[in-house]
Formats: sequence, structure tokens, C-alpha cells
Amino acid sequence: MTVPPARALRRAVPLALAPALAVVLAAAALGPVGTPSATAACTPSFAVDEPGPLVPGETLHLSGTCFAPGQRLAIKMDADSYGQIGADDGEDAPYRTRSRVQVEDDGTFRAEPVVVPRFQPANGVATTSGSHTLHLLDNDPVTTVRATFTVRAEHAATAVVEGEELQISGTGFRDRAGTGGSQVAVLLWSGDEVLTRPAPHAPHADAKFWATGQADASGAFTLTASLPDGGRLGARGSVPSAAGSLEVRVYSGRELTGDAHDLTRNLPLTDIEVAAAPTLTGDAPRVSGRPSPGGVLRASAAFAPAAQQLSHQWLRDGTPIDGATAAAYRPVPGDVGARLSVAVTGEAAGHAPTTLTSREVPVVRGALVRTARPQVRGVARVGRTLRATRGSWSPRASTRVQWLRDGRPITGATRLTRRVAAADRGHTLRVRVTASRPGYATMTARSTGVRVRRG
Repeated sequence: MTVPPARALRRAVPLALAPALAVVLAAAALGPVGTPSATAACTPSFAVDEPGPLVPGETLHLSGTCFAPGQRLAIKMDADSYGQIGADDGEDAPYRTRSRVQVEDDGTFRAEPVVVPRFQPANGVATTSGSHTLHLLDNDPVTTVRATFTVRAEHAATAVVEGEELQISGTGFRDRAGTGGSQVAVLLWSGDEVLTRPAPHAPHADAKFWATGQADASGAFTLTASLPDGGRLGARGSVPSAAGSLEVRVYSGRELTGDAHDLTRNLPLTDIEVAAAPTLTGDAPRVSGRPSPGGVLRASAAFAPAAQQLSHQWLRDGTPIDGATAAAYRPVPGDVGARLSVAVTGEAAGHAPTTLTSREVPVVRGALVRTARPQVRGVARVGRTLRATRGSWSPRASTRVQWLRDGRPITGATRLTRRVAAADRGHTLRVRVTASRPGYATMTARSTGVRVRRG
């Protein structure tokens, strides 16, 4: 069998992102096709001239030997899934009978170029990766010769950095009619989730498209996608981060235009490894202020390059405190005995969010401040009534009153009033007020003493 030499590769695909066809031939005759050649007793067979790489939508060239002179052959791919390929427009698959294959007088042929289908006619699903079969058919009698080829994706893992631009190129992205280039859009998948752009979703209203454009008349395109930087600022901001392994996919046709008859959907192009965006640098945040109830703690932090946005989270013994997300924090009674710290996150466009945490500060009890001293009013004489005031405290506190005789507590004398008893004659009376508040140290204050007359 004479097979024309392999054709040289016709184009280099940038970043090796375009799927390619590696042709694996396993030709086998299933029976005689027409009348055997009179010049040689051999088995009809054919081959694909292109060894690859090719992509669906590009052209194949077939050549064969040992066929009947003058024989006309039809070409089908995967039985009727893709219909007859290479037939004239306007013929209804799978009933097409015209063909681009005409056997010469010496029993050989070289078919006119045929396009590897991008779609199944029945449902518009893109040509899948894996093994596909080409059939050469002669309708009278109905016999076939087969050859197989494999569609596979060529993947090249290209290291890029979050926030940088990624170029995506492809070929063969023509509309289903084959008359021009199709609309294309780039998607980025992280595991089982598609990354979405933050509002307003530029460059397309659909948040899952990171780049959109139009393939040229030959079906070739080059698009630029600005990778997310894992932050929330600027056009490249996105949550979650894009660092790690991403799959680049391309949509075209219906997904962009709404035309159900023009579809290439979710076509994987390549996997890429994305390095994390650079981080900001800085020292641990500083905490200043009084670490006790009634006090105020303030956080300060500096990043390089300068952060465009700062966010805070106060921590109690390393656990985030609900709602404590301001630069200042007022300790509460429940913080007493715990250790407080603050995590400050700096963000800048083109950089990954960077979080620095301060040292821990122990929280002690607050101190009540006496703003007015307790007093005893009235005439200190047996049988008369004395009245005491509690004084006043900041912040407001609960108080307990205890009358004292010469500095010693008088049993049961815990009201603000005291009727002077005979036992008080010749002694000094005063009142002691004890103030308490959760999270604060207990404080006491005494009034000025009054001496009870003996008469």
C-alpha cells in the first residue's frame, strides 16, 4: 500500500491550549468494495494524511488504494452520529448520497479536504475526546472500509500568578454552518466550581465569563483574561482566591447568542497552575489603650505597599468576637481574665489579602470611680433618726450600706436610716457603702463620723 508522506504541522497554538487530533490508524477491510482492481489483488484500505495535531473544525485529507476504478465513496463518522462528512450543503443527513471521494483508474484516491465535525447534528454536542471511526461506504453493494482516529486534548500547565493576564488561543471555532467564526467566551473552573467575577461582571453580563470575543473567519481566536487576585478590590478582585489548579474552558454559540442551532459548550482547553498573588508585608499590629471594662483598645497597622483597605477582627483567647470588627474595641465584663488581640487584614489591588495579628493583651477588672462621698445627716442623739446617702459612682454600680459604731459593723444596721440607740451614746457613728459592678473591682467608701451625745 502506498501512503503519501505525513503533512507537516501547519500551525503552533499559543500556550498549547487548543485541543488536537492525533490520528491513530487501524484500517481494516470488512469486505469487498465494488469490483477489485484488475491491476492488483489487494485489500482496499485508506489512511489520513495528517498525523496531527489537529482540532475539530480543521480539515482532513484521506488517501486510499486497492479500490475499484471509478468507484464513488461516501464518508461517515461514528455511524450516523455525525452524519456524512464532506457532502455538499443542503443534503439531509443521514440520507446524503453524494460524496467527495472519487476512485481513479489505478484504484487509488485522494479525497477533497473534509472538515472534522465539531458537533453532532442531532443535538449539537461538541466532538468528544476519545476514539472515533471513519467509514467509507459504497451504497451498491452496501459495504464499508473503516479507519479510526483519536480526538484528545493537548494540555500544557503554564504557571501564572493571580492578578496577571492569561492569553487563551484556539482554532476551529467556526459557527455550525461553517461560514464564519463563532462567539467565544472563557470560563475558569476550580474543582467543581466555576469562578465568577464580582459585579458588574465585566467584560460580559454573565458573571462566569472572564473573557469574550469573536473568532475570525477561519475559526481562530486569541483572548486575554485578567485572572482574579483573590482580593476584593479592583477589576481583578474575586473571592475565593484563584491560586491552585484551574481548568480553562471555552463556551461558544448558544451560550452567548441564544441560538440553539449554533453550539459549542463547555469545551475544556487546558489546565493551568496559578501561583498565589504577592502578599503585603508589615509588622504585627499595635494595641493601645486600657484593657479593662470601661476602657477602650485601639488597633494600628501599616502595610507595604500601602493597603487600600483595612478590616479588623478582635479575638478573645484566639476566637473571633462577634461584631467586633472596628479599629477600636471596648472590653466587656466577659473579657475579664481573657486575653485580647486583633487581626488586621490589608488589601491592595494586585495583591492577595494579607492578615497580621497583634500580641495578646490580658484584660483586668475595671476600676469604679467615686464621684460623691457617702454622708450622714441628722441630729446624733438617742431616739433621733440619722439618714445616710450612698454617694455616687462611675460607672453606675450596685451598693450595700453598713452602719459602723466606732468603726465596727452594727449587726442588722444595713438600711439608709438608723434610729440612734442607747448603746450608741458616747460613740461615733458613720456609714460604709460598698459599690460593685460586673467586670469591675469592688470599691468601698465611708462617710464622715458623727458622735452621739451622752445627754
